[in-house]
Amino acid sequence: MYHITKANVYITVLSVIILSCSGLADKKMSTSQENSAGYFMGGAEANFTMGDQESVKVFLDFIDKHNQKDFEGLRKLISDSISISGPRGEFIKGGDAHIAFLKDWFATGDLNWKPVWGTSVKFPGSGDANSVIGVLDLNIKTKDTLMMVNQLIVAVIKKSKVDAFWVHERQFTPVELESIMASAQSVQ
Repeated sequence: MYHITKANVYITVLSVIILSCSGLADKKMSTSQENSAGYFMGGAEANFTMGDQESVKVFLDFIDKHNQKDFEGLRKLISDSISISGPRGEFIKGGDAHIAFLKDWFATGDLNWKPVWGTSVKFPGSGDANSVIGVLDLNIKTKDTLMMVNQLIVAVIKKSKVDAFWVHERQFTPVELESIMASAQSVQ
């Protein structure tokens, strides 16, 4: 016959806690492994993981400030040492240089970015930085033309500021442009 004593209760409760914690640790580890993927330079496994939503919010605010031509608000969102690599070999270093570049560029026409999709990832060894990978459609209206391009932007977010970004750009195909125009007309 089995007698229930305080010692038996403590041992049972302690055993359940230990087993539960080890199960959670295994589950957390396997979830982390399941949610990490990627490669880095030359195909070496990198195990990138999901970043945070706060970085996505900073990135979207950054894009919105561009659309609003809000240079003061934009300056508050970028680090003093920001570095930018553009799609045609442009390289800009520093917050003030970025704002000066934008003022010149915006004087050439009406530019507007429309976010399509994006996510935040954490690179191995990146410390407190997250990277946002975002795809946007850029419309550039000048006096006589409307140019539409698709951009992929990788932005590094540190301490709630954009610290660096790289812009990759491609032209839309005629089929894509036709679909975009048809979609825009159906909305109107």
